[in-house]
Amino acid sequence: MYTRILKVLLAVATISIFAAASLHAEDTGITTEKGKIVAKVNGTGISTNDFDRSVAVAKNQFATVGSPGGDQSNVEKEVLDRLIDIELMLQNAGKRGIVIEDVMVANMLKSFKEQFDENNTFNSFLETNSITEEEVKGQMRNQLVLQELQVVLAKEFAEKNTVSDEKVKAFYDSNVDRFNQPEQVRASHILIKVDSDGDEAASQKARDEIEAIQQKVTLGEDFSELARANSSCPSSAQGGDLGFFGKGQMVKPFEDAAFALKPGETSGIVETQFGYHLIKMAEKKDAGIVPFEDVKQRISDYLSQLQLDMAQQEYTKGLRDKAEITTLIKFD
Repeated sequence: MYTRILKVLLAVATISIFAAASLHAEDTGITTEKGKIVAKVNGTGISTNDFDRSVAVAKNQFATVGSPGGDQSNVEKEVLDRLIDIELMLQNAGKRGIVIEDVMVANMLKSFKEQFDENNTFNSFLETNSITEEEVKGQMRNQLVLQELQVVLAKEFAEKNTVSDEKVKAFYDSNVDRFNQPEQVRASHILIKVDSDGDEAASQKARDEIEAIQQKVTLGEDFSELARANSSCPSSAQGGDLGFFGKGQMVKPFEDAAFALKPGETSGIVETQFGYHLIKMAEKKDAGIVPFEDVKQRISDYLSQLQLDMAQQEYTKGLRDKAEITTLIKFD
C-alpha cells in the first residue's frame, strides 16, 4: 500500500525524465547556470538541469489543469523541497542496500525509446531537453530505486501501524453522524435513448420500441436480459443494475418513479431528457445510521491510510533532521 506522499515524490522524480520536448530551462522563471547546482544534500549536489526541467514540467502541469497563475516561486520552492527529499531517500536506499540491476534500467530505457517515431526521435528529445542518454538512464535508475524503497517502507509502516478493531469502533462511535444514511433504493432500468436534437419521428420510434419491451416484461421475460439486449445505458452490461442511489442523484422524473415503487415492482414508461425508461425496483434502504459492520472495513482503510501518511512524514522529517542541507538558490 503506497502513501500519497510517496506517490508525489515519485512523480517529481520522474517528471524530468518524461518532460515534454517543448519545455526548456528558461520556462522556470528562475535564472540558473548550466552545470551548476541549486542545493547540496550531505555533500551531494542537485543540479540546475534537474531543477529547471522539474520546475518547467511542474508549471506546465499546473497550467494543464487550469491553474497557470498563483505564486510561481512557491512552485519552485516546492519542487526543490521534493528534490531534496528524493535525494535523501536515494541516500537512505543506498544505506539499506537497495541495488537495481543494469538489465532493469536497460529494459526501462528500451520501453521509453519505443515511444518515439521518425518525426519525434529520442535523439531530438535529448537535444531539446539538454540531457544525455546516461543522465536519462541515471534518472531511470533512481526511479526504480525509489519504487523499491517504496515497497520496503510501505511494509515497514504497515507492520508498525496496525489499526485495531478497538480503534475502528472508537472512530465509528465518535463520528456516528458521518454514517447517517439517507433513504436509498437499488434499481435497474432499460433506456431507449432519444437524441436531444432528434425529430418527432425519432422520438416516436423510440416510444414504440420501449412499448414493445414493456410488453415483453409484462409477459414475464427476464428484465435483466432485456436490458442487456436493448438498453442504451452503459448499465446494460450489468443487466441495467444501477446499484443503490439516494434522492438528488438522478434526474427528477426518474427519481420520482424509482422511489414510488416497491421492491419487485416495475414502473410504467418514464420519460426523461435522455429518452424512455422502464425501471425495476430491487431493494430499498430506509434512512438511518449505517451499521458498524457495513462500514468497518472502510473505516479501517481510512485510519490505516492516515497512519501511513503520518509515518511517511515522520520518515522524511527524520532524514532531514539528520542531514546537512545547503540551499544555493533564493526565491522571491
